[in-house]
Amino acid sequence: MSNAVLTIGASGQGKTFYDKETFIYPNKKCLYFDVNNEGYTDNRLDDTRIKSMLIARPELTRGKIKDIANPKLPTDTTLVRSRFIGKIDEFMDIALKKRNTNVIIDEATIFFAGKAASEKLAELIVLRKHRFNNIILNFHAVRDVPPFLYSHINFIVLFKTEDNCDDLPKKAQFLIPYIKKLQAGPDHKKVIIPKIK
Repeated sequence: MSNAVLTIGASGQGKTFYDKETFIYPNKKCLYFDVNNEGYTDNRLDDTRIKSMLIARPELTRGKIKDIANPKLPTDTTLVRSRFIGKIDEFMDIALKKRNTNVIIDEATIFFAGKAASEKLAELIVLRKHRFNNIILNFHAVRDVPPFLYSHINFIVLFKTEDNCDDLPKKAQFLIPYIKKLQAGPDHKKVIIPKIK
């Protein structure tokens, strides 16, 4: 099954940890836009050269690296995870070619600042079922989520935010009880909310 997921929460509440645990470590290819350089890296790949290849060559999601010069490295390392730090348009062009991949977009708000990136992201979300991709969009606040996304997602992973419930768009009003409950509770808690039909 292919899902579109909104992960929403203030900084430090656990979005990155949730994404790593749920969408990066499972045995599925992964491409993520790591705008804050938060280190979505595979712990098995500790060599600096390998890490730089993950950043510089995100298309190497199924390639093999042979490094005879460094005996500490495995001689046959399969890259199933790739990290991209660069221009949004370049990332979207790569993401649109992916199949059977978890595409994680950190700081998704910036993708809606430009028309071209926004249109490509909409295409990525709509076509995910045909390409067997999961699309995960991270936002810091409910108010930052473009309202049209609510009709295209499968579920929301909501952490504590700093949203003012009086200022939420109409399509996000169904989240108010969850927001209030999380704001009254301890940090790092989350609730998973299925799409409202």
